[in-house]
Amino acid sequence: MRFPNLPDLLFARPWILWFLALVPIVVLAPYLRTRRRALPELFPALRAVILILMLLTLAGPLIAHGARDVTTVFVVDRSMSVQPGSADAANRWVGDALAAANVESSAAIVTFGAEPELTVPATSASRIADDWMTAVPERGYGEATDLASALTLARSIPVGEQRRIVVLSDGAENIGQAIEQADQAALDQVPIDVVPLGGVDATDVRIEQVTGPNALWRGDALSVIATIGSGGGGVAAVALLVDGAVVSTEDVALDPGQTVYSVTAPALPAGFHRVEVRVRAGA
Repeated sequence: MRFPNLPDLLFARPWILWFLALVPIVVLAPYLRTRRRALPELFPALRAVILILMLLTLAGPLIAHGARDVTTVFVVDRSMSVQPGSADAANRWVGDALAAANVESSAAIVTFGAEPELTVPATSASRIADDWMTAVPERGYGEATDLASALTLARSIPVGEQRRIVVLSDGAENIGQAIEQADQAALDQVPIDVVPLGGVDATDVRIEQVTGPNALWRGDALSVIATIGSGGGGVAAVALLVDGAVVSTEDVALDPGQTVYSVTAPALPAGFHRVEVRVRAGA
């Protein structure tokens, strides 16, 4: 019998529940091996209750709403790379999808930039109002885009085994590897749909990633590799700064999409140093 209005009980570590079969043995064994006068019946019952509660706690109970129905988890990109018009379009898209859902459908909303946030926990789709859009700034999650962490959160929300994920993003991730989470979702038979959003404008450039050594031997040169994103390509001035001072500047020809640029700084004195890479379009 199914009770659609009641939540389902899940366990994070269900294998622990097998130990419940040992509870009668653990409780009764001391009394079966002794010839002493039997203790009051309350003692074995109390010990059994304590063991059962301990095992249930270790199993990690979770309350999942609509575990038998498919729950749609919307993953919405709020990073600075998404154009304002695209952010508005994403809001309208999610709003239309929620409005078109039937009364038994459930949904959750994850927003992300540098870090993911469960903006709306799993609930009935009809109960999600438009105020989720104003819970955070439309593009208030910084310049970084960590789609991988957002997918990890979307996969871990306790909604049961039946879920689908809808990603609304420009795909310009610069932290993590979303493809790994997508592969894991495929193994779990969790479908992921993508709604592409407009990202970096053709005239914009940005530093997407900077890599370099964490430590150097005294006298060694510092080599830095920067990944520069560009909407339409062109020429940009790339500057390397050490401790706030510019040590080199070079005009770099950028391809549409990503360009990998390598620069070497002279040997640095002993101590800690702050290294930055800046880019300016239209050089």
